[in-house]
Amino acid sequence: MSARCQSDDVGSFPRTDVCLEHVGCIRQTPPGILQGNIRWIGRYDLCRDIKASLTQRDFNGRYCLTMSTAVNKSRTLLPEIGVCVPNSCSADVVNQLILSGVLGTDVLDIPKYNPNTICITDPEYSAGAIAALCICSILGLLIVGGTGISVFKYLRKTIFSTDEDDKDGILNQSATQSGDSNRTESENMKDTVKGLGVIENTLSCFCAITNGRKILAIQKSGPYSHLAALNGIRVLSMFWLILFHTHQFIPEFTDNPHEVTSVYQRFSGQVIANLTATLSVDSFFVLSGMLVTYLTLNKLEKRAGQLNWAVFYFHRFWRLTPVYMIIIMLWATMRPYFTNGPLYWTMNIDYPIDNCRKYWWTNLLYINNLYPYYLHEGCMTWGWYLANDMQFYIISSLIIYFLYRYSKIGYAIIGALMTACFTSLVVVYMKYDLRKNPEQLDKVITLTYIRPWSRINSYLVGMIVGYVLYEMPRKRWKISKLGALLGWCCAIATGLGTVYGLYRTPQGIPKPNLKQYFTKLCLEHYGPRLWDGLRSACAIGKGALAVVCKGALTFN
Repeated sequence: MSARCQSDDVGSFPRTDVCLEHVGCIRQTPPGILQGNIRWIGRYDLCRDIKASLTQRDFNGRYCLTMSTAVNKSRTLLPEIGVCVPNSCSADVVNQLILSGVLGTDVLDIPKYNPNTICITDPEYSAGAIAALCICSILGLLIVGGTGISVFKYLRKTIFSTDEDDKDGILNQSATQSGDSNRTESENMKDTVKGLGVIENTLSCFCAITNGRKILAIQKSGPYSHLAALNGIRVLSMFWLILFHTHQFIPEFTDNPHEVTSVYQRFSGQVIANLTATLSVDSFFVLSGMLVTYLTLNKLEKRAGQLNWAVFYFHRFWRLTPVYMIIIMLWATMRPYFTNGPLYWTMNIDYPIDNCRKYWWTNLLYINNLYPYYLHEGCMTWGWYLANDMQFYIISSLIIYFLYRYSKIGYAIIGALMTACFTSLVVVYMKYDLRKNPEQLDKVITLTYIRPWSRINSYLVGMIVGYVLYEMPRKRWKISKLGALLGWCCAIATGLGTVYGLYRTPQGIPKPNLKQYFTKLCLEHYGPRLWDGLRSACAIGKGALAVVCKGALTFN
């Protein structure tokens, strides 16, 4: 222990207000231990507000959180203890105090555990953070400038002038009055106005009003207005995904995590248990494949089978990448400054920065679902979805071409890909004996969740639906009321089976046989694809199918 830390130790001072404040900040055994409450965080804000003024020197309170790990690597749950020490004390000193029991931690059998302490300090702004703030400030100024120009043009048009071409009128009038001798000056003014017009149009691209109107616009009529029902599928799927992620993190920040996790054992809790809610991501893959196929086939028909495929790819890359890179920049540089708190710093704040410095280029190239090998090693881990979607988009052009020219070959390619991908999943599950338990969760996510060959089947189902929607008006296919009813009954039954089919399935079956593997994969892999594909047919919006569609969407 350093000399200053020892002299600042409140235990060596008489009973003062500072000492009482420190005692109030140190952890107290909380209620709910039997319900899994192992985080004894103490009084974080009170500790940080302590400012001691003594005869020899001044010091402030410093909050530290100690997380213990078992020496023998047992799965014993150990409490996380919050302590308040003078800011002259380091994390190593707190570890020594924890081991000696000075801080009231003798409740633990200390010799069996290794304390690991994090002492919280306010981070200084790094060069990367300052650069990110400068870039965001420039974008903010562009938005303000573009919005201001749009507002000024609107006011000039509606209030100050009734002539939409007022500038040209003034210039023409001045040129006429000045005569031929001033014609050069008038032309120079026109050139200046044109130059300002380019800047004006550029800034107008950043107008918050114009862009906001486009983002929030609802297409009530038009050639693709019948696809509006897909927005409902997106919203419901997003709600499901948010619900799952909320419950995924709740146990880490509650006083009764055992009570929270018991919800997963209920029948109603199956919507978030067994990772079934992650299947909601398949809805977005299905919709993406359907829209790309349907819209591209219509473009090919209008252009007599001709399409600039370079523009096809560039448009997609340019539409996603600039915003994607800005988000990665903010995530990699600004995360330490987002918020603060006793548990915020236990969430590995530094690893996104280190990972993004190493692997940001994999996100730029949309290969971050393949490299690095494990998901947690990459930059902004949830970007695996965009990587998959971009890879599927790249290969979709080949399938769409054959669907347009030779539909049977296109169907054959889709069938071959689906069979190969499903077979690979069966092999992976059997080879690695993957069961969803804490020890193998990382491997399950890596091998069966983020890889493109494990997710492309949803996209392929969407492409089939898109092709069917494209062909229906041309081949005059009609769906009877009975056929629509049977189709939706099948879709609803499949959807319910996917979510609730594994209810009360024991976790950690010793050695599942081939039948169990096949049943599990069918429920989790093809069930949601069939459900998404059939419910997407509501985009047709005709007759009884539209009525059944609305009811099914509401039910989902």
